[in-house]
Amino acid sequence: MRFFSSLIALCTAASALAAPTQHEARQTTLSGKKLTILPLGDSITYGIGSSSSNSYRQFLLSSLQSAGASVDYVGTVRSGTMSDKDNEGHPGWTIDQISGAVTNVKNAGIAPNVVLVHAGTNDCNTYGSETAYVRLGSLIDKVVAAWPQAAVVVAKIIPAQSANTQKNIQAFNSRVQSVVSQRANAGKRVSVVDMSTLNAASDLSDSLHPNDQGFKKMANIWLDGVKKVNSLGWI
Repeated sequence: MRFFSSLIALCTAASALAAPTQHEARQTTLSGKKLTILPLGDSITYGIGSSSSNSYRQFLLSSLQSAGASVDYVGTVRSGTMSDKDNEGHPGWTIDQISGAVTNVKNAGIAPNVVLVHAGTNDCNTYGSETAYVRLGSLIDKVVAAWPQAAVVVAKIIPAQSANTQKNIQAFNSRVQSVVSQRANAGKRVSVVDMSTLNAASDLSDSLHPNDQGFKKMANIWLDGVKKVNSLGWI
């Protein structure tokens, strides 16, 4: 009888441990979340290639709102036809230049709780692709230093149609996970998403920029990334 009593007690304890707490349950949904999102990058973030210049931002906004979140895009740049045009996308800019923009955003008093980083395309297309991943690490460090409580989602960047640029992008993307993991393992709120799954032949409007279909795919990938960092309790 004592054996069965002990067994019941153990099962009850295990059940209690397995049951999610109220806090954990909240983290699994975006409903009621207030997201202040900084889209950070180059012309892809700005919206070059999309019919409306809204980039992935309009598609992502619709998905996040459908999930019950309130969204405020922030940044010092305005582009597109959507009502909330704020972003930090700079056409033609390299990682170092984008890193410099972080200071301007911080000095403007902008405080995001989510930062979406897609940077490196121009480095891979023009110069210095071999060390671009090092500069990406420095960019992430600067973002984390500016907003240590924000969730930073970093992308393995989209493919390109140029064979040489694509070779550089593949080499860059192969280092992104390690760059992000080093920061995450040090306790920083940094996560990665993979945009390299876009199809260069059908999802791009030219050699470098997505078309609307590609931007919609990017939005879906960002959505999964936001859901992941939310589940970790970072938002």
